Amino acid sequence: MHNDAQKITVEDWLLKANVKWIVGTYNVEDFLLLPNTHWIIGSGLNVYAAGFKDQVLTQQYLHLFDADAETGRRIMPEEIAIKADLDTYPGSTPPDWSVFGPHGLDLSTREGDIVKLFVVNHGGRDAVEVFEINVAGDEPKLTWVGNLTVPEDGWPDAVCWLPDTGGVIVTAMTDPRDPIGQTKKQLTGKPVGWVKEWNPKTKEWTVLPGTESLSSPNGITTNKDGSKIWINESTGACVTRINRNSDDPGLIRVSLPGSPDNLRWSADGKFLYTCVHTIDGGSFEYAQIHSAKWGVPIHTPFAVFKLDPDNLDTITFMPAGNYGPLGATCTVIEYGNRIWAGSCMSDRMGVFDNIVG
Repeated sequence: MHNDAQKITVEDWLLKANVKWIVGTYNVEDFLLLPNTHWIIGSGLNVYAAGFKDQVLTQQYLHLFDADAETGRRIMPEEIAIKADLDTYPGSTPPDWSVFGPHGLDLSTREGDIVKLFVVNHGGRDAVEVFEINVAGDEPKLTWVGNLTVPEDGWPDAVCWLPDTGGVIVTAMTDPRDPIGQTKKQLTGKPVGWVKEWNPKTKEWTVLPGTESLSSPNGITTNKDGSKIWINESTGACVTRINRNSDDPGLIRVSLPGSPDNLRWSADGKFLYTCVHTIDGGSFEYAQIHSAKWGVPIHTPFAVFKLDPDNLDTITFMPAGNYGPLGATCTVIEYGNRIWAGSCMSDRMGVFDNIVG
C-alpha cells in the first residue's frame, strides 16, 4: 500500500527546508552515521569515461563529514593505517589507492571505540575492503585490515554486515562477463545479478536462498539479529523482504515507481528510507554517459519513500522531481532534524530540514 504523507512539493523542500549544499564532496553514493558520534562516513564512486577523470569530478576517496558543522572532506590514503588481519581475511593485500573506488558501505556494531567499515571497491579489483574505525579521538581514524575478493560472475554494488556471524552479504546487479545479455535481461525485468553471503568460518560465498528471481539487486540491509533481509531490485522496480536462515524465505515484494537504489534505517529503527530514480532506464543511462563525457553533475529526478519494514507499506517522503543542483540521489539518512542526501554523480551533498517528520 502507498500513501502520501503530506502534500509537500519539491519546491517546499528547496525553499522551506533550509538547504545546505556541501560542495566539493564528489559522488558520495552511500554513507552512514558512525554509531554514537556526530561523524558520517561516505563513499566516492568512480566513474570511468574518456577524459572524465581529468575534467571536473574527482574520485578514489572515502569521505568524512562532521554532521554538527555540516562540513565534509576526502580521507586521503596516507591517513589510513595498514594492519592486515590475515586470520579473518586470508591472503589480503591492501588496495591500490591510486585507483581506489569506494561504492556501497556498511558498518558493524560498535565495540568500545571501534567499529568495522565494509566497502565495495571497484578500483583495481572488485572486492569488499574492510577497515576498523577508531572514534576515540578528535576525528575518526581508519585502519585497513583486509579484503574479500568478490566472485567474478558479479559486479558488486552494496554490502550488508551480518550481526549473527560477522560475515557479509553482497549484491551484484549484473554479470560483467556478459554485458549485452545482462542488459537485455535488465530491460525486461528478468532475473539478473545475484545476492551472495560470505561466511567468516568457511571463507566461502553462497547464494542467499530465495534471491534467485531478483532483477538487479541493489541496496540491501538487515535487522538487528540478521534474520530478515531487505533488498532493492533496480530493474525489478520493487523492494523485497526475505527471511534468512529459514526453510521458507517468505519472499515479499512491493512495487516502487522507478528504479530503487539504496536502503537506510531511520534513526529510531522504525522504518526504512529508500531512494528511487524516477526516470526511465534508457534516459538515466544517457544522462550518466553525458555526465561522464563532459565532467558535469547529473540532474535526473528522484524520489524518497519511507517503508514500513513489516508490511512494506510506503509513504512518499520527498516527491519525485528535480532538486536543483542535486540529482540522482541514491541514499538519505537522518541526523537530528536534518536529512542528508548523496548522489552517485554529483559535486555535492545536500542537507535539508525534515519538513515531513
